[in-house]
This record gives sequence, structure tokens and C-alpha cells, in this order.
Amino acid sequence: MKFVILMLLVAFTTNVFAERLGSLKSNSEIMLSTATLKGGATSYIQNTASLQSGATAYPDFLITNMGTQGGPGGVYGFAVGSGVGTIGFNSYDGGYLAGVTGLGGLWQFTISDGKLIYYNESSVTAGSAHGHSVAFAIDVSGNIGAGTANPGARLDVLSTTSNSYEAKISTTATFYHVAISTNGHFNSKGTPPVVSSCGSSPSIIGSDTAFTITVGGATTSCTITFNVPFNAVPTCVVSERSMSVINALSYSVTNAAVVISQTGLSSAVLDAFCIGRD
Repeated sequence: MKFVILMLLVAFTTNVFAERLGSLKSNSEIMLSTATLKGGATSYIQNTASLQSGATAYPDFLITNMGTQGGPGGVYGFAVGSGVGTIGFNSYDGGYLAGVTGLGGLWQFTISDGKLIYYNESSVTAGSAHGHSVAFAIDVSGNIGAGTANPGARLDVLSTTSNSYEAKISTTATFYHVAISTNGHFNSKGTPPVVSSCGSSPSIIGSDTAFTITVGGATTSCTITFNVPFNAVPTCVVSERSMSVINALSYSVTNAAVVISQTGLSSAVLDAFCIGRD
């Protein structure tokens, strides 16, 4: 009998909540709050239109359909008066206030241009307004922006931090196949190829994509075996940085290695760049 009564209560509560969700109008809200309210009450669900006297809501999660609410301060192109659907995390009310001390986050969808944007919100004390920066955006054409609300390509990455990477494809936290820095540099970092048959005490730095070899003494050849073989024979360019005898370099390439030969190769410093052609 207790089980039946419990199930009836669950069904009733679910229906009431579903009905409430289905009847959201412009400027209405769903608010889930776990933070302590000013006034001390924490044990009841609130209606923001009729809070306990003296209490202020500090929600952890907020969904609102704001018919006349602009974007954060109108800074990112949301004109006041446009329809903006919002999901706020530790961010509530038209002033984007923090429910508890710390960071916040905000998803916003604008009806006027079909753009969906996620904003990082600054760390502030409870009840204070967050600052905003664009983290991620998708526009109506399917363009994706990282760090920009106005992507101009299928993937548009904007970074204003000097000497950081705008894009990076990594295999581990340490190594990456290719990276593009904010300075416009292309970089590659990985396990270096293996150098052999290259005189006494040769050395190599770099990755399979770009590497520098210091040839050992008393040799006329050098073999560089890729750390990971290419699927097909790559295109490689080898050039001399420093050589005691300047002769035309001769080298052959397979998908697994580069073999360099030349008279007077001893102690030479060579640079090489290889790119796959799969």
C-alpha cells in the first residue's frame, strides 16, 4: 500500500513539473537553487515572483526565456529587445549575478541571427555581476568559433595570448603532430627519428616531420629511420646548414627512412622536412 501511495505521489509531482515546463512564457524562469538564501530559508522550492519576505534567490542553475533581455551588457552584439534564450550556471537575473562566489558560465541563443554562444564568466563574489568572454560559438551557417562570436569560416580560432597555440593536434600531453601559434609559426614536436650509420657520435633533434642531424665524424652517409613509418613515401627536403665541403647532397626516401650520402659529410649539420602524401 505504501508503495502504491509513493508511486502516485511521484506521478503527480512529475505531471505538475512537466506542465510547468510546458507553459513557460517570455520572461519566465526555471530556477534550481541549493545555495543558502538571504533570510535563511533553504527547504522549499521558490517562485521568483513571490519570494519569502527578505529573501534573495541565489540559484546554481537557471533556464530563462528572456523576451526583452539583451546579451551580457549588450557587449557581444545582442541588441536590447531581441529574443535571447539563456542557460546560466552560477549566473542569474538580467545582471548575470553570481549565486555563490566563483566562476560562472552562460549559454545564449539569439532568435534574430540563430547564433548559439557559450560565455566564460569571471570569478566574483556572491551577488556580484560577472564579466564575460566568448569561449565558443556556432552560427546559423554551421560555422564554429573558438574565442570569437563571429566565425568567418567552418572553424575560426581567435587567441590574443602571445606565444600560445591557436590550434594543435596532439597524440600526448607532451607531443603534437602540428601546432599553429599566435605568432604564425608552424610547430611539430614528437619522438625524434633514429639516426644510424652516420659516423661516430651523431645526434638528431626534432620529429618525423622536421628534424636536424649533426653528422658524426669520418663518414660519407647517414640513415634516418622514422619513429613511425609513413603510410606512403613522403616528400622530403634535406638541406645543409653547415658543411666543411660543399657538394650536392644526394638522398633517397622510403616510407620508413631517409638515406643521405655525400663526400665530406663528416660533422655536417643538416635540416630536413618531410610531409606525407597519403
